[in-house]
Amino acid sequence: AGAHDFSLLFYPSLSPAAEPIHTENEIYDATFSGSTIVVVTTRDFRVYSLPSSPEVRQTPSSKKSKGKGKNTKSASHPLSPKLELLHQASSTGPRPKESSHDISRYHPTDSTILYTTVNTTSPRTKKAKTPQRQSFIYKWDTKTWTASRNLNLGWISNDNLSSPDGKFLGYGTSDLTVGLFDAGNLSPLVTILKAHDFPPTTIAFNPTSTLLITGSADASVRVVSVPTAIGSGPSWTITLLVLLAILVVLLAIPAQRYLA
Repeated sequence: AGAHDFSLLFYPSLSPAAEPIHTENEIYDATFSGSTIVVVTTRDFRVYSLPSSPEVRQTPSSKKSKGKGKNTKSASHPLSPKLELLHQASSTGPRPKESSHDISRYHPTDSTILYTTVNTTSPRTKKAKTPQRQSFIYKWDTKTWTASRNLNLGWISNDNLSSPDGKFLGYGTSDLTVGLFDAGNLSPLVTILKAHDFPPTTIAFNPTSTLLITGSADASVRVVSVPTAIGSGPSWTITLLVLLAILVVLLAIPAQRYLA
Protein backbone atom coordinates (compact mmCIF):
# COMPACT_ATOMS: atom_id res chain seq x y z
CA ALA A 1 0.00 0.00 0.00
CA GLY A 2 1.07 3.58 -0.58
CA ALA A 3 2.21 3.39 -4.21
CA HIS A 4 0.41 5.07 -7.11
CA ASP A 5 2.16 3.20 -9.94
CA PHE A 6 1.68 -0.42 -10.96
CA SER A 7 3.92 -2.43 -13.28
CA LEU A 8 3.15 -5.78 -14.90
CA LEU A 9 6.13 -8.02 -15.70
CA PHE A 10 6.64 -11.28 -17.52
CA TYR A 11 7.98 -14.19 -15.48
CA PRO A 12 10.72 -15.36 -15.25
CA SER A 13 12.39 -12.75 -17.49
CA LEU A 14 10.91 -9.84 -15.46
CA SER A 15 10.64 -7.83 -18.67
CA PRO A 16 7.79 -5.28 -18.90
CA ALA A 17 4.54 -6.84 -20.10
CA ALA A 18 2.68 -3.54 -20.45
CA GLU A 19 3.04 0.15 -19.83
CA PRO A 20 2.92 1.07 -16.13
CA ILE A 21 -0.42 2.18 -14.67
CA HIS A 22 -0.66 5.38 -12.64
CA THR A 23 -3.60 5.88 -10.28
CA GLU A 24 -4.73 8.92 -8.35
CA ASN A 25 -5.45 6.83 -5.24
CA GLU A 26 -3.08 4.51 -3.41
CA ILE A 27 -2.79 0.97 -4.77
CA TYR A 28 -3.49 -1.65 -2.12
CA ASP A 29 -3.84 -5.04 -3.81
CA ALA A 30 -3.90 -6.94 -7.11
CA THR A 31 -5.21 -10.34 -8.19
CA PHE A 32 -5.20 -12.41 -11.39
CA SER A 33 -7.58 -14.59 -13.33
CA GLY A 34 -6.62 -16.46 -16.48
CA SER A 35 -7.29 -13.44 -18.69
CA THR A 36 -7.55 -10.38 -16.42
CA ILE A 37 -5.84 -8.58 -13.58
CA VAL A 38 -7.67 -6.56 -10.92
CA VAL A 39 -5.83 -3.59 -9.44
CA VAL A 40 -7.32 -2.41 -6.15
CA THR A 41 -6.91 1.16 -4.92
CA THR A 42 -8.27 2.68 -1.75
CA ARG A 43 -11.25 4.12 -3.62
CA ASP A 44 -11.99 1.67 -6.45
CA PHE A 45 -10.91 -1.43 -8.29
CA ARG A 46 -10.02 -1.69 -11.95
CA VAL A 47 -10.16 -4.74 -14.17
CA TYR A 48 -7.65 -4.93 -17.03
CA SER A 49 -7.26 -7.45 -19.81
CA LEU A 50 -3.96 -9.32 -19.61
CA PRO A 51 -1.71 -8.95 -22.67
CA SER A 52 -1.09 -12.03 -24.74
CA SER A 53 2.38 -13.01 -25.94
CA PRO A 54 4.72 -10.01 -26.12
CA GLU A 55 4.95 -8.23 -29.44
CA VAL A 56 8.45 -8.09 -30.89
CA ARG A 57 9.99 -5.45 -33.08
CA GLN A 58 13.29 -5.40 -34.92
CA THR A 59 15.52 -2.40 -34.31
CA PRO A 60 19.00 -2.06 -35.87
CA SER A 61 21.83 -1.64 -33.41
CA SER A 62 24.08 1.39 -33.82
CA LYS A 63 27.15 -0.55 -32.71
CA LYS A 64 29.59 -1.84 -35.30
CA SER A 65 31.23 -5.22 -35.22
CA LYS A 66 34.94 -5.23 -34.59
CA GLY A 67 37.21 -5.25 -37.63
CA LYS A 68 34.44 -5.21 -40.22
CA GLY A 69 32.96 -1.76 -39.90
CA LYS A 70 29.46 -3.09 -40.44
CA ASN A 71 26.35 -2.71 -38.37
CA THR A 72 25.43 -5.66 -36.22
CA LYS A 73 22.28 -7.63 -36.94
CA SER A 74 18.92 -6.39 -35.76
CA ALA A 75 18.11 -7.03 -32.12
CA SER A 76 14.69 -8.00 -30.80
CA HIS A 77 13.05 -5.73 -28.22
CA PRO A 78 9.63 -6.38 -26.69
CA LEU A 79 6.99 -3.72 -27.09
CA SER A 80 4.97 -2.71 -24.04
CA PRO A 81 1.28 -2.34 -24.95
CA LYS A 82 -1.23 -0.43 -22.90
CA LEU A 83 -3.45 -2.50 -20.63
CA GLU A 84 -7.07 -2.42 -21.75
CA LEU A 85 -9.43 -1.25 -18.99
CA LEU A 86 -12.49 -3.53 -18.96
CA HIS A 87 -14.31 -2.33 -15.85
CA GLN A 88 -13.95 0.14 -13.00
CA ALA A 89 -16.03 0.18 -9.81
CA SER A 90 -15.90 2.91 -7.21
CA SER A 91 -16.33 2.31 -3.51
CA THR A 92 -19.82 0.96 -2.85
CA GLY A 93 -19.99 1.15 0.93
CA PRO A 94 -22.73 3.04 2.80
CA ARG A 95 -20.45 6.09 3.02
CA PRO A 96 -18.42 6.06 -0.22
CA LYS A 97 -16.13 8.93 0.79
CA GLU A 98 -15.28 7.14 4.02
CA SER A 99 -14.86 3.66 2.50
CA SER A 100 -11.70 1.94 1.40
CA HIS A 101 -11.24 -1.08 -0.86
CA ASP A 102 -8.70 -3.46 0.63
CA ILE A 103 -8.73 -7.00 -0.78
CA SER A 104 -9.76 -8.51 -4.08
CA ARG A 105 -9.67 -12.22 -4.93
CA TYR A 106 -11.10 -14.30 -7.77
CA HIS A 107 -12.95 -17.50 -6.97
CA PRO A 108 -10.31 -20.25 -7.23
CA THR A 109 -12.30 -22.35 -9.72
CA ASP A 110 -14.72 -19.85 -11.30
CA SER A 111 -13.32 -16.67 -12.83
CA THR A 112 -16.83 -15.22 -13.24
CA ILE A 113 -16.87 -14.60 -9.48
CA LEU A 114 -14.79 -11.90 -7.81
CA TYR A 115 -14.74 -11.14 -4.09
CA THR A 116 -13.80 -7.72 -2.74
CA THR A 117 -13.76 -6.24 0.74
CA VAL A 118 -14.55 -2.67 1.76
CA ASN A 119 -13.66 -1.20 5.14
CA THR A 120 -15.46 1.94 6.29
CA THR A 121 -14.08 4.68 8.49
CA SER A 122 -16.20 7.02 10.57
CA PRO A 123 -15.44 10.72 11.01
CA ARG A 124 -14.26 11.59 14.49
CA THR A 125 -16.30 14.12 16.42
CA LYS A 126 -15.73 15.60 19.86
CA LYS A 127 -19.36 15.43 20.95
CA ALA A 128 -20.83 12.28 19.50
CA LYS A 129 -19.45 8.82 20.14
CA THR A 130 -17.59 7.44 17.16
CA PRO A 131 -19.73 4.77 15.44
CA GLN A 132 -18.38 1.26 15.17
CA ARG A 133 -16.43 0.67 11.99
CA GLN A 134 -18.01 -1.73 9.53
CA SER A 135 -16.74 -3.88 6.71
CA PHE A 136 -18.40 -5.52 3.75
CA ILE A 137 -17.60 -8.55 1.63
CA TYR A 138 -18.87 -8.24 -1.93
CA LYS A 139 -19.44 -11.08 -4.37
CA TRP A 140 -19.31 -9.81 -7.96
CA ASP A 141 -20.67 -11.45 -11.07
CA THR A 142 -18.01 -10.48 -13.60
CA LYS A 143 -20.40 -11.00 -16.51
CA THR A 144 -22.86 -8.33 -15.39
CA TRP A 145 -20.81 -6.62 -12.65
CA THR A 146 -23.65 -6.86 -10.17
CA ALA A 147 -22.79 -7.57 -6.56
CA SER A 148 -24.25 -9.02 -3.40
CA ARG A 149 -22.78 -8.24 -0.01
CA ASN A 150 -22.65 -9.33 3.61
CA LEU A 151 -22.98 -6.66 6.29
CA ASN A 152 -22.07 -5.97 9.91
CA LEU A 153 -18.52 -7.24 10.08
CA GLY A 154 -15.81 -5.61 12.11
CA TRP A 155 -12.83 -4.03 10.34
CA ILE A 156 -11.41 -6.78 8.11
CA SER A 157 -7.70 -7.16 8.80
CA ASN A 158 -6.63 -10.27 6.88
CA ASP A 159 -5.15 -10.54 3.39
CA ASN A 160 -6.83 -13.68 2.05
CA LEU A 161 -10.38 -14.86 1.41
CA SER A 162 -11.31 -18.00 -0.47
CA SER A 163 -10.55 -21.63 0.35
CA PRO A 164 -8.91 -23.75 -2.41
CA ASP A 165 -12.16 -25.67 -3.06
CA GLY A 166 -14.08 -22.39 -3.40
CA LYS A 167 -16.67 -23.27 -0.72
CA PHE A 168 -15.58 -20.94 2.10
CA LEU A 169 -14.43 -17.40 2.73
CA GLY A 170 -12.18 -16.89 5.72
CA TYR A 171 -11.93 -13.56 7.49
CA GLY A 172 -10.38 -11.88 10.50
CA THR A 173 -11.48 -8.58 12.00
CA SER A 174 -10.06 -5.88 14.22
CA ASP A 175 -12.22 -7.04 17.14
CA LEU A 176 -10.08 -10.24 17.24
CA THR A 177 -12.76 -12.37 15.57
CA VAL A 178 -12.03 -15.12 13.04
CA GLY A 179 -14.76 -16.74 10.99
CA LEU A 180 -16.01 -18.51 7.89
CA PHE A 181 -18.64 -17.55 5.34
CA ASP A 182 -20.40 -19.63 2.74
CA ALA A 183 -18.75 -18.52 -0.51
CA GLY A 184 -21.99 -19.01 -2.41
CA ASN A 185 -24.55 -16.99 -0.46
CA LEU A 186 -22.20 -15.14 1.98
CA SER A 187 -24.02 -16.54 5.01
CA PRO A 188 -21.98 -16.93 8.23
CA LEU A 189 -20.92 -20.48 9.09
CA VAL A 190 -18.36 -20.28 11.91
CA THR A 191 -17.40 -17.46 14.28
CA ILE A 192 -14.54 -17.61 16.78
CA LEU A 193 -14.45 -14.72 19.23
CA LYS A 194 -11.11 -13.47 20.61
CA ALA A 195 -9.13 -15.83 18.41
CA HIS A 196 -5.95 -13.81 19.07
CA ASP A 197 -4.74 -11.10 21.42
CA PHE A 198 -4.14 -8.81 18.45
CA PRO A 199 -6.19 -8.52 15.24
CA PRO A 200 -5.44 -11.38 12.81
CA THR A 201 -3.36 -10.19 9.89
CA THR A 202 -3.25 -13.29 7.70
CA ILE A 203 -5.51 -16.23 6.95
CA ALA A 204 -4.89 -19.34 4.87
CA PHE A 205 -6.47 -22.72 4.19
CA ASN A 206 -4.64 -26.00 3.74
CA PRO A 207 -4.83 -27.52 0.21
CA THR A 208 -7.83 -29.72 1.11
CA SER A 209 -9.78 -26.84 2.73
CA THR A 210 -10.13 -28.80 5.98
CA LEU A 211 -7.98 -26.48 8.11
CA LEU A 212 -8.14 -22.73 8.64
CA ILE A 213 -4.85 -21.18 9.76
CA THR A 214 -4.73 -17.65 11.15
CA GLY A 215 -1.82 -15.50 12.26
CA SER A 216 -1.59 -12.30 14.27
CA ALA A 217 0.86 -9.59 15.26
CA ASP A 218 0.90 -11.13 18.74
CA ALA A 219 3.22 -13.81 17.26
CA SER A 220 0.54 -16.49 17.54
CA VAL A 221 -0.77 -18.94 14.97
CA ARG A 222 -4.11 -20.67 15.33
CA VAL A 223 -5.14 -23.80 13.44
CA VAL A 224 -8.86 -24.56 13.32
CA SER A 225 -10.52 -27.64 11.84
CA VAL A 226 -13.27 -26.81 9.38
CA PRO A 227 -16.30 -28.88 10.50
CA THR A 228 -16.99 -31.61 7.98
CA ALA A 229 -20.72 -30.98 8.16
CA ILE A 230 -20.25 -27.49 6.74
CA GLY A 231 -20.85 -27.36 3.02
CA SER A 232 -21.84 -31.00 2.72
CA GLY A 233 -25.50 -30.77 3.69
CA PRO A 234 -28.41 -28.51 2.77
CA SER A 235 -28.04 -24.83 3.48
CA TRP A 236 -29.69 -23.11 6.43
CA THR A 237 -32.02 -21.30 4.02
CA ILE A 238 -33.44 -24.56 2.70
CA THR A 239 -33.71 -25.97 6.22
CA LEU A 240 -35.63 -22.94 7.45
CA LEU A 241 -37.99 -23.07 4.49
CA VAL A 242 -38.72 -26.74 5.17
CA LEU A 243 -39.38 -26.05 8.87
CA LEU A 244 -41.61 -23.11 7.97
CA ALA A 245 -43.61 -25.26 5.57
CA ILE A 246 -44.09 -27.93 8.27
CA LEU A 247 -45.23 -25.27 10.73
CA VAL A 248 -47.77 -23.89 8.25
CA VAL A 249 -49.20 -27.38 7.71
CA LEU A 250 -49.46 -28.03 11.45
CA LEU A 251 -51.27 -24.74 12.00
CA ALA A 252 -53.58 -25.32 9.04
CA ILE A 253 -54.94 -28.61 10.43
CA PRO A 254 -56.48 -27.19 13.65
CA ALA A 255 -57.64 -24.13 11.72
CA GLN A 256 -59.64 -26.31 9.31
CA ARG A 257 -61.17 -28.26 12.21
CA TYR A 258 -62.19 -25.01 13.91
CA LEU A 259 -63.82 -23.63 10.76
CA ALA A 260 -65.61 -26.94 10.15
